[in-house]
This record gives sequence, structure tokens and C-alpha cells, in this order.
Amino acid sequence: MSLKIKKQLKGIIIDFDNTLGRFPLDLTVVRQELAKKIEELTGRRLLFSPYLVTIDNYVDNPEIKQQLYDIIESLEFEVAEKFELFPEVITKLDEFKQEGLQRFAIFANNSENVINHILKENGLEHWFNPVIGLRSVNFHKPEPEGLQKIINSWGFKAWRVMYVGDVTPDAHAAARARMQYQPVVDFIELDLNDYKIMSPEEGLKRKEKSK
Repeated sequence: MSLKIKKQLKGIIIDFDNTLGRFPLDLTVVRQELAKKIEELTGRRLLFSPYLVTIDNYVDNPEIKQQLYDIIESLEFEVAEKFELFPEVITKLDEFKQEGLQRFAIFANNSENVINHILKENGLEHWFNPVIGLRSVNFHKPEPEGLQKIINSWGFKAWRVMYVGDVTPDAHAAARARMQYQPVVDFIELDLNDYKIMSPEEGLKRKEKSK
């Protein structure tokens, strides 16, 4: 690992669903089940697309929220055994670990119970701390609440931490948290000898030079 990474990069937070591995959750079924439940409980019709943003913005009752989270968790557990790790992601994380990086965490919109179950099944239960998911935040991605919780617990500046994801809400959450972001397809190709994170000051200087 380059001296810059050793001196500047302090931790990696990674998304779970389709970043750490393939998770065959049928989102259409999730939306249908949530819509059915909310109509049963309140008489309201909601589209639930994207479903966690809908819950965050339109469901105020904490007890109803927990019932909706229970549905999501149950549906995720139904397909948990079909989860397939991406070995190239684990290999890249291990490269960082072998070079001395100590902090790894997960921030995802999936159930923490499901994530921890799958991690244990794959021998990865000691890799990630903390695991922040469905029930750990009041506002889900693309809001950065979960990322900020992890960064604050680690005590690092946000720009010294990398978030690895696969979809636009992941990138938006990282941007709002003012941290480094790598799409997983780029992350697995990183050359640790050449990769350099950039502080906010360096980013501003580069922008000024490009004008």
C-alpha cells in the first residue's frame, strides 16, 4: 500500500445488497406486500417506490414502521440462503486489510439481522463493525445518516473514509456525508500502489487549476 493510503485512508464502509454479494430479493414483491399492509392498517394507498424513502417520508407512526420493517426482514430472510458473495470484493477488502487498514463496516438498507446472519454463514462475522441497516437509522439512503453514525463512532474525518456501493443512492449518500466514494465495479480494480484519496482542500485546488 502506498504511503498516502497508510497516512490518509482510515476505513472502508461497504454496501451489502449487490455490492458485497448478489442478493436475489424481488423488490416488486416487497413493494406489493408493503402496500397491502399499509392499506390494511391505515386505509391509505402508497406506491412504495423506492419503498424505504416512502416509509421515511409518509409513515409517521413508529409501530406501523416496525411492522413494515418486519415484512421487509421476513422477505429478506426467505432468500438469505441464496446470497452469493462476490469473491473479488472480499479479495480487494483483504488487500487493504493485509496492508494495515483496520476499520471495515457495512451500511445498507437491508435488515441488520439478515446481514449478520449471512456474514456468519460466510465466516465474515468478525470483519465488519458496526453493521448499520434497516432499523439503525431514522432516514435511509440516499440520506447519509448511517454513514455519519459509523464515521462518528470511528472518530475520523469523513473524507478519510471510503464508501463502496453499486447504485446512485449510495453515491448520493456518500456525497452528502462528504466522504470518498467508489462504485464496486471500480473498487475491485483499484491498484493500491497508485490509488490516492483527496482531501477537500486538494479537490478545490484541482478545480481551480482546471479552470
